[in-house]
Formats: sequence, C-alpha cells, structure tokens
Amino acid sequence: MRTSILTLIIFTLSFIPATPSIGEEIGGESTTPEESSCLIQIRIDGLDLDQDIKFLGYYGSNFYLVKSEIEIVDDLIRIESKQRYPHGTYFLALTNSDALQILLDDDQRFVLHTELGDLIRAMKITGSPLNELFYDTLKFEKGIQDEINQINKEIEALSDESDTEETELEQRRDGLLEKRRGQIETVARNHPDSLFSKFRLAGQNPSIKEIEATNGPLTEEEKVDRYREQYWDNVDFNDAWLIRTPVFHSKLQTYIKRLTPQTVEAVIASADKITGMVIANKDLFRYVVNYIAVEYKKPTFMGGQAVYVHMVDKYFTEELAYWEKPGTIRELRRKAAEHKPSLLGEPGQDMTAQTPDGGKLSLHSLTAPIIVLYMYSMDCEVCHERTPLFLETYKRWKDKGVDFYAFSINDDVKLWKAYIKQEKLIWNNTIDPEYETRYHDKYFIEHTPGMFVLDAERKIIARDLKPDQLETFLENRLEPKGPEVGGQRSEVSGQEPEDRGQKPEVGGQESEVGGQRTEDRD
Repeated sequence: MRTSILTLIIFTLSFIPATPSIGEEIGGESTTPEESSCLIQIRIDGLDLDQDIKFLGYYGSNFYLVKSEIEIVDDLIRIESKQRYPHGTYFLALTNSDALQILLDDDQRFVLHTELGDLIRAMKITGSPLNELFYDTLKFEKGIQDEINQINKEIEALSDESDTEETELEQRRDGLLEKRRGQIETVARNHPDSLFSKFRLAGQNPSIKEIEATNGPLTEEEKVDRYREQYWDNVDFNDAWLIRTPVFHSKLQTYIKRLTPQTVEAVIASADKITGMVIANKDLFRYVVNYIAVEYKKPTFMGGQAVYVHMVDKYFTEELAYWEKPGTIRELRRKAAEHKPSLLGEPGQDMTAQTPDGGKLSLHSLTAPIIVLYMYSMDCEVCHERTPLFLETYKRWKDKGVDFYAFSINDDVKLWKAYIKQEKLIWNNTIDPEYETRYHDKYFIEHTPGMFVLDAERKIIARDLKPDQLETFLENRLEPKGPEVGGQRSEVSGQEPEDRGQKPEVGGQESEVGGQRTEDRD
C-alpha cells in the first residue's frame, strides 16, 4: 500500500501557546465599560460542575492559564473580566480531557449552550456571530472528517495488490477534501472581515492538483519548490493575532522543519524569506526569529549551528530585537560568535598539545588526508561509552587515509597516562594541562565528547558525529556509495494538509534565545 510523505493534518478540538497580557491593546473601539469587558456564559448539559475547570488561552506553541474570574451560577459557567481578552483562540478545559473551543474578537459578551457528549453538534450560540460561523463550520467538517476517517481505515485494510480499489478510495477522499476546501472558500467570500475566515484561510495550504494543472508534469523536487513558494499566499502578515491561533506556529514549523531540506543553506534561505515577510509586524517578527534561533541552537542535523549563528548575527541587534535588553543582546552575540570558528566549512585551526612522552604534537603536523579531532574527558560517562567505539573506527581506517588526534580536556597528566594505558589508546594522544592551546576558542564544544573531521585542506567537513555516523561518513567520503551524512529531502504528496494544532497542555518549552518564553504574563 502506498504511503504519503505529507499526510492530512486533522482539525481537532485542540491546539498549542505561552502568555499574552489581558491588559494589552487588542484593537477595536468601545464607548462604554460594558463593551470593553468580557462576559462569556456557558451551559454544558451533563457536565459535573464540581470538577476543576480552566480557561486557557493560546500563544505561539503553548497554552497558558488565563487570569479570569470563573463562577458557577445557576448551572452556568461564567467567565468574566473587566477588560476584553486579546483576539484569538481560547479553550474551556475540562478534567475529563474534553475541551470547548471559543474564538474571541471585539464582541466578548455571549452565551454558549451544548451537551457534554457532543460538544460540536449540540452547540447553540447567542450573541456571537463569530462563534456561530465557527461552529457551523466545525459541524460541517466533522461530517466530512468522519467520512475521510472511514476511507482511511478501508485503505489501511487493503492488500498490496488492491491498487485499483485503493485509487478509487483515494479519489473519494480527494473529493471530500475539495468539498471542505470549497466550503472554507465560500465562508471566507461571504464573511471576508471575520476573524474566523482570516485564520481558516491562513491555515489553507497550496493545492498539489492546482500546482500540477498550472505547471504540467513536475518532478518531486519541482513540486516541493512550487508548494513552498505558494505556502504563505493566504496569510495576512498584518494580523498579529494569528499568533493566538493554532495556525501561525503550525505553518511556521511545517515550513521550516518539513518543507525545507534540513541543510544549512536551505534553512537559512527559508528563514530569511519568512523573516522578511513578517519584519514589518513586530509581534510576528519577534516570534519568528526566536522560534528559528531556538530550533537550531541545538540542531538535529550536522552543521545546523550555523543557522543559529546566522539568526543571532542578522536579527538580534539593538535596532531589531526591541524586546531584549542591550546587555542580553551583547551576550547572545558573544555566545554566537564562539561557534563561528568551528562551523562546517571553516578552516580547522591548528593547536599543539603535550604527548605522553612529554613532547609536543601539532594537529596540522598529521599527514593523513582525513583527520578526526576527538575531544574527550576522562570524567565523562558518554566518553567512556564512545571512546572504545571510536578507537575501533581508528583501527579500521588508519591505513585508509584517516588519522585521529585524541585530545583530553583534563589537566591531570598522571591520571591521563594511566587512562591511556588502561584503555589501550593507540592513537595520537594529547593533553593541555595549562590550557595553552585555547582549544575552546578554536573548536567550540558545549559538552564532551566533541568531534571535528578535517579534510586534506584542513577544513571542517563534519562534526558531532556518533561512532556509527562517523563510520558511515568515512565510507561515503572515501568509498563513495551515496550521499554524505547530513540533510534530508522534503517532499509533498497528493494531499494538501491544513495547518492546525494539538491537544491543549499548559506550559511548553524554551521559546526565546534570551532564556525566557515568548510571552511571560498572567
């Protein structure tokens, strides 16, 4: 059975954020205190009102607990605030894992009535055209999604020989997807100024069929390029409130991590493109540059640190990074600069360290076409695991053009000599007890073991490889059979996923390179 690379992302009752302030400007005009306040009344038939009920907001990629007054009055849940909340997506989170979605624009005084067993289909709304439109669409889409889920189950159950039947099922599924897309476009056309229309249009991704119809037969790579070029077409970057919906973070993550090949050059190109699009909107700009910098501070592919350095160098300046203090910016730039000498493609600097016999050995004095600089600590558990494996790699490759320069970062020479004898380390052993090499300024490592591979011109061509990865790299380099260890391709399939979100959980992960979350408020 065939499997797509870009699969359908289902719109569920969930999503992701950090913490916008209740008191910040949210747009719109008001003439009375009542119009500038919030009062949401919710009745859920069948709900145990003694349970813990939370009102959650959404920002970026995390949920946050909204500071609000929640009261139970005559079987009604009342959410009240003297000030309106920022526009965006909110959730009433219930302890039985259900969550009720609510959209907020300027009109924040309305009533919702539904049933616990069927929150969507049973929903009745009074006083909020925005949420009426939202739930009418959810009801329509739930029917569509139920049919799609059934088709997917039927496809999964097919045997590998059932190509004709699978094609028919896929055509039915494609028809449902087109029906859903058409409904969203109709809603947007009939309600062009609605917050719901804007955020749902923003979540729509390019149509593979339309791309192929317009451009004719395309290779997979060409298809990805066209898809990526059109990916942001439906997004209005003037709408900063998009950060408070599931759409923006999901699209950004997909664009950078899935649609962009994970190589330094490709990621930097995509990062600069999306940053250029949002730079006029200070909220979106702040979110984008922090997201990308944090993602590649500890990259998942070799050499990805260069993306982090690029983001800090180009965008974390006193002129652009308005949210950071000057001292924080200087420290960020200093730390990023530490990475530069040992990025991929940079010249591997020479250093001379002490050998076991009391002599000196220069890194550049080694004559092999490939040199592996292995930096370890005798106190490091990971080093204890990997050193014997790297030693075996050395033995296998020492007569095939590879040499090792093993450098201990410890300062106890006597203990080091005993360690060499105990572990039978027969490669080039060195140590610098007086730190004369200033190795950290030449080869930046945040933890041991550290590894850098230098070519015949003594340029850094690989780094931070595990033993099995080093074996693969050397095989590809010296016995070419395929691509080197590194980036990966991006592909698109015949389906057009919509960027949505996931189940609400309060909290999240680091979201700013300055050490704090994207927003830190009540």
